[in-house]
Amino acid sequence: MQIKDTIKMLCEAYGIAGRESAVANLIKKEIAKCCEYKIDNIGNVIAFKKGGKVPKHKIMLVAHMDEVGFLVSNIENDGLLKLVKVGGIDTNILVGQTFLVAAKKKALSGVIGTKPVHLQGSEERCRGIDMSSLMLDIGCKTKEETEKLVDIGTPVYFSSKFEEFGEGLIKSKVLDDRVGCAILIELLKTFDECDFYAIFSTMEEVGGKGARTVAEAIKPDIAIVVECTTAADTPIVSEYGKVCCVNMGPAISFMDNGTVYDQELVELTFKEAEHNNLKVQYKKAVCGGNDAASLHSASTGIRTLAINVPTRYLHSQASVASMLDIEQTVMLLKLIMHSFVAGGE
Repeated sequence: MQIKDTIKMLCEAYGIAGRESAVANLIKKEIAKCCEYKIDNIGNVIAFKKGGKVPKHKIMLVAHMDEVGFLVSNIENDGLLKLVKVGGIDTNILVGQTFLVAAKKKALSGVIGTKPVHLQGSEERCRGIDMSSLMLDIGCKTKEETEKLVDIGTPVYFSSKFEEFGEGLIKSKVLDDRVGCAILIELLKTFDECDFYAIFSTMEEVGGKGARTVAEAIKPDIAIVVECTTAADTPIVSEYGKVCCVNMGPAISFMDNGTVYDQELVELTFKEAEHNNLKVQYKKAVCGGNDAASLHSASTGIRTLAINVPTRYLHSQASVASMLDIEQTVMLLKLIMHSFVAGGE
């Protein structure tokens, strides 16, 4: 299976934070023949690849399985559903979108609506949409009818197809971070130069809960987080605010809202990219965060690096990324791990 096919397969699965088992099952099938693996108490998939050499530093790669979404918080008398967000989602993008409801017997379609715009006053139109004003319509007329289909706590997901478009671009829900998971799967299948751990973590979108537990258990010397990050590369955004650009190679973080990254690892990454003619860029804006926030301060401290695939429209129904950036991220990770065996950092 090519990496694009792996990404498609993973993106078409559903798994918000704390509900990642369907994604984990797909990953287990893909890696079963190329490495050892186990599942810990909170659902992390912990894979170990035995390579030709034992590196000086214990290496751990991390990508998270969970996606942003919603949980049903109440069933109204008219059969509509109230939701709470799981992870960071811009409420303004939700109205009129279709969603998948993981109901009791089968998946249901739903549409999020709010007060019609032509009935809103000028103040309501200007202040944006509040989550409390939204409702999910699954076609039921009464509370009793809905209760036969849906429980409180039922997961609700963005619903969209994986598609290729433009020149080498892909579009789907939850590229963040099924792209990272696909990259780790590719490395487990194709890189055997040295030993390494590959962690498919849970609950990153609600604070990196899964990554912290596995870091405490494995105690790596070096952790590399493989993520997607915001690419705001549109004309209306300032150069600094673009963060990074699609088709310009993986974006390397020097700092974000949770972590100041290891300077020597950042410099090593740029050196390897330059020597091997790979595109690479800085993640310029100090924003967001990922599993590194949990990893770098775990145990006695872990040297941490974040390599990000630039992705437009994160945490939405249709994120966009470039296969060129994804493929170059795979190559860059192989070069970095080779450098560890060859006497690098």
